[in-house]
Amino acid sequence: MHTIGGVFGHAAPGPQQLAVAAMQSNRFVAMGVSRTYWDYYFGYGLFVSAYFALVTVLLWQMSNIARTHAALLRPLLLTLAAIFVLTACIAGRYFFAGPMAMELVMAALLLAAWWKAEPASAA
Repeated sequence: MHTIGGVFGHAAPGPQQLAVAAMQSNRFVAMGVSRTYWDYYFGYGLFVSAYFALVTVLLWQMSNIARTHAALLRPLLLTLAAIFVLTACIAGRYFFAGPMAMELVMAALLLAAWWKAEPASAA
């Protein structure tokens, strides 16, 4: 949805179109390259979509490993849960409740998987 709605969506007539036009027309040099705020907006939207797609693939791969070696995944599950808590905080501060809620659901599911995976000493 980040790519469809945020990146490839269309601005409504009026103030939204004016804001997009301003983002697209104001150029500046960053690290020797000419960019606009629209470039950043568009690029970050694609970045987030790629990030979530790759995390989905990573979790799918981890689910296959969990069938036989769940305890080995505990540190990864905890790290991923921390990432989703952090992104939930960012979403709550800079975006809105929907993305924040989904990030918190992901963190809760990862923590549940961490809890369910037996520690290596108990295995």
